[in-house]
Amino acid sequence: MRDRLLWLDLIRAVSAQLIVLHHLALYGPIPERLLELAPDAIAWLREYARIAVQVFLVMSGFLLARSLRLDRALAASAVWAGIGRRYVRLFVPFAAALGLAVLAAWPARRWISADWVPAAPDGAVLLTHALGLYDYLGIDALTAGAWYVSIDLQLHALMLLIVWAAGRIGRDPAGRWRALVLIVAGLAALSLWWLNRDSAWDVTPLYFFGSFTMGMASAWLGADDPEWSVRRLAGGALIVLALFALLFDYRLRIAVSVSAALVLGGLASSGLGARFDKVLTEARLMRPFARVLVFLGDTAYALFLVHFPVCLLMNALYHRFYAGSVVAALAGFALAWGLSLPLAALLHRFVEIPLQRRSRG
Repeated sequence: MRDRLLWLDLIRAVSAQLIVLHHLALYGPIPERLLELAPDAIAWLREYARIAVQVFLVMSGFLLARSLRLDRALAASAVWAGIGRRYVRLFVPFAAALGLAVLAAWPARRWISADWVPAAPDGAVLLTHALGLYDYLGIDALTAGAWYVSIDLQLHALMLLIVWAAGRIGRDPAGRWRALVLIVAGLAALSLWWLNRDSAWDVTPLYFFGSFTMGMASAWLGADDPEWSVRRLAGGALIVLALFALLFDYRLRIAVSVSAALVLGGLASSGLGARFDKVLTEARLMRPFARVLVFLGDTAYALFLVHFPVCLLMNALYHRFYAGSVVAALAGFALAWGLSLPLAALLHRFVEIPLQRRSRG
């Protein structure tokens, strides 16, 4: 755990749980029954917990920015290799989770008549999911949150292409950094001021590029260069750009992205994050909590993928055998949440970890 950013694991874990709770509160007869019991809580989860996905976009940009190296120009072959690695990292676990969703949807279709239950897929639907093209082709996804998997891949592919272009423009590292931040700032402005205000663009990475670059801004604000960093200036400029975009047209998703960027940047650059990690790793009483954070951080993506099949199955069983029961609805909600965690652990253990080992080898 010495090299872990445990404070980042904490943010990742909380955000993942909020997204799970959002979907559990949104789909099926269980939350409809609980809406009568706890209307404010269910309404809040439906309306606001989904915004946690913006934090994942920011974290994704943050981690990518921390890994960027422009000591030499990026070769085209490296771009394709990077996109391929990201595809495998995202879509192989996604494919496994889709298999679970297809299986869980079979009893759900028999017992529940609702448009949120996925239809039986044919070969064409499965192919569009394998390629991440379902949103572009107007095909209903087989699982909740599938759009994020595709968008994450596209954002990383776009950034790799930008890094490649910066390498063609700049003749030395400083020139490449200047070219990179100018391109990023230009596209961020386009996203924040125009494209993100038009839902017709929400199937494309440019709609989310502003939130993604907030993560890059948070990493650049803490850049530690020998000279006054172009990245620090760029990070500050991106934050200011987003703040003015909010004054022009307030959007909660962008406000959350800016807030998350400021928190990440503050924790990374002020030393607060390092002190938090030190307490958790050195204080004996806190080490179990640290191990829990590592587990939740490692399994966050797997949890994002597998909770919807569990939600499908729990709602189908509830509707078939316990419809109308408040106690059964509470139990079904808790079981759907609780069973998603060990299922995520299995997906991480048997799919994600082997993929990580293979990529390192």
